[in-house]
Amino acid sequence: MKTGGLQRNFIDFVEDNRFLDGVQTVILAVSGGVDSMTLLSLFKACAARWNIDIIAAHFNHQLRGVEAERDEKLVKDYCAEHQIPFVAESAKVRAFAREKRISLEMAGRELRYAFFRKVAANYPDSVIATAHTIDDQAETIMLRMLKGSGLQGLSGIPLKREIIIRPLLFVTKSELYDYARTMKLPYGEDRTNFLIDCDRNVIRNRILPEVKQRLNPQIVTTLAALAQNLAEAHQFIADTASQALMTLIVNTDTNQIVLEISGLKTYFIGIEKEIIWQCLQQLASDIQTLSHKRMNSLLKLVNNGQSGRQVLLSHGITVMIDRERLILRREQKDDWPETAIRPGQPVENEYFYFNSEPVDVARYQRQAHRSATEFVDIDRVGENLYLRHWQHGDKMTPLGMQQSRKISDLFVDLKIPRHRKNNIPILTSDDKIVWLCGLIISEEFKITSTTKTALKLNYKEKQS
Repeated sequence: MKTGGLQRNFIDFVEDNRFLDGVQTVILAVSGGVDSMTLLSLFKACAARWNIDIIAAHFNHQLRGVEAERDEKLVKDYCAEHQIPFVAESAKVRAFAREKRISLEMAGRELRYAFFRKVAANYPDSVIATAHTIDDQAETIMLRMLKGSGLQGLSGIPLKREIIIRPLLFVTKSELYDYARTMKLPYGEDRTNFLIDCDRNVIRNRILPEVKQRLNPQIVTTLAALAQNLAEAHQFIADTASQALMTLIVNTDTNQIVLEISGLKTYFIGIEKEIIWQCLQQLASDIQTLSHKRMNSLLKLVNNGQSGRQVLLSHGITVMIDRERLILRREQKDDWPETAIRPGQPVENEYFYFNSEPVDVARYQRQAHRSATEFVDIDRVGENLYLRHWQHGDKMTPLGMQQSRKISDLFVDLKIPRHRKNNIPILTSDDKIVWLCGLIISEEFKITSTTKTALKLNYKEKQS
């Protein structure tokens, strides 16, 4: 595709999808890669046609050192040369990921989009434009297919969501490289994109090239077309389910939705699934996916379950049968923040009391099962100690065991009631679990024959 052809197709795509209706300012997410630099160049060329202002926004994740600084300078210099307003922000994504107990990818996305939204808030009638391409769409669909996803997930990256638009979802990455070379656009290459260090890179650098060579040279556009077809089908189902949901709700509040089961069972299974999913999203807006197995267990509960039966989900959600009603309820965690621990400085709130103090190892006494007092090796736990809520996916190796166990499974083994487990704090050291307070300590931090100083731990749960 020649540069003029790409620009004409870009104009058609933007106007056909009405991305800029009522828009005065476009905040362009510009990383410095070929995708975003092409997006910036195209908007610069077309801004007068659409009577819009454009602003380049660059976010530095502070993960690639000198390369990240190079990319920021590249974007800043290009904007200065072409009189394009430029704003930038940086954040320690790795530290944020550690604090929130999420992946680097999720942490980067959360901070990056928060920055873009903050910039957009300064300009009325603005949108945020990202440089996702057909290749990104194909990678997303392939990844979700391999990991397991429903119709919504296989719909891929949406063209528009709230104030975010994706005006390059019609073009391949190779076409952007051709455009950039012809226009002599500067751009940087993120070397981490070519590594096999994460799931998406395996898709990008191994699976899709192999499929393209052996099975389907047009696999990228094939997957993008599949996403579009599924998105259209999902939109119909979502709209139908949304209308049906309004007739099925018996009562609702912030933490609970009650549905009439007899009415729910009359709908086609795809609509039934979507109704349940929309309820879950209302209760937990941050819920991302629900496995095929989990959704089927909910459908079985609706269609065959007896009163009192329930299914436990992530985000503290319980789905249960109460006679002829389906109750979806989100249990709220007690409101106490993650807290740094300093030996000798007690922590107390309305839910529990915690204290720690260094003691001579000679004072160590092996404690009974589920003790309120424990001892660990102070040199092994180090200084980065925190108390926090447990999270789904948390694991530890219990004292006396060789294999790690999920905290959720340990709660089941110990017969901890659901209403209590969200109150029990976890003591961590550099993201490793030291003590499930009052219940189990970790094998990794136990007292041994080489221990010089012990850290005595005390925990007492307050009665509600």
